[in-house]
Amino acid sequence: MATSLVLSTSVSLTYYGHCAFLWQTPGEVRVLIDPYRNRHDRYRFTRRFPDVPCDLALITHAHFDHDATLELAETVSVLRMPGDFHHRDLHVRGILDQHSGRFSRGMANVMFRLETAGLRFLHIGDNYVEWPDAVRQAVGEIDILMVTVDDSCHLLTYPEVDTLIDMVKPRVVIPMRYQIPGLMSDQTTLQTIEEWLVTRNRVRHLDRSMISLSPSALPDTPKPGCSSQTLHHLKPSASNPEPPMNLLWPEDGNRGAVPSRTARFLETSFDV
Repeated sequence: MATSLVLSTSVSLTYYGHCAFLWQTPGEVRVLIDPYRNRHDRYRFTRRFPDVPCDLALITHAHFDHDATLELAETVSVLRMPGDFHHRDLHVRGILDQHSGRFSRGMANVMFRLETAGLRFLHIGDNYVEWPDAVRQAVGEIDILMVTVDDSCHLLTYPEVDTLIDMVKPRVVIPMRYQIPGLMSDQTTLQTIEEWLVTRNRVRHLDRSMISLSPSALPDTPKPGCSSQTLHHLKPSASNPEPPMNLLWPEDGNRGAVPSRTARFLETSFDV
């Protein structure tokens, strides 16, 4: 007896730590955002970004902890610009705004809105919380929001995070860009999100890096004036060990010893 092929209608989302995520759509489009790396004078990660097969890479801004494009296969398309992009069952919209923080305020940052399988995701990169009306309109309605938060309030304060969540009104919030023991070195000024998590009402601590999402499985849309979004706290996927810093940048300053893919970034990186 013949059997019919049932296609998946869910989207898989994998977290690799910091601001790096991978989407896989039902149409098998694989999209990676903000892969990270170290820089010659910034040793933030104790593990090298893993080999992640993907079709498209999204880069929100040109900081070393968001733009490890040389870790990607040569066949991967890279998108940094604002605008709309369609491929199979995926619609990507890049929304230009500005970076948050004391030292990078005013720097260009592109938030990415992804829509597939009836779900609308927003990854804000390192964006500021005060959006112009045109940015709000371009963002539109969102189901899953990836938001930067940590207990040092490195980029956004707790009230600013709350303001952003209240403004976007997502059904699910996923935190990112916080200290992850075993992935980040002690040199980073980021802290964990343990204190912030205590302030949230509906937290799901997921002991895995990948989740499957579909419209029917999401919680209800929050009612007006009610901050009751479900928060998914994901465990980052394991990545490759990062060599000690002196293997990437020897003390004598001999740039010839730096791997070529690292050296090619040195002139285009920006400080964080």
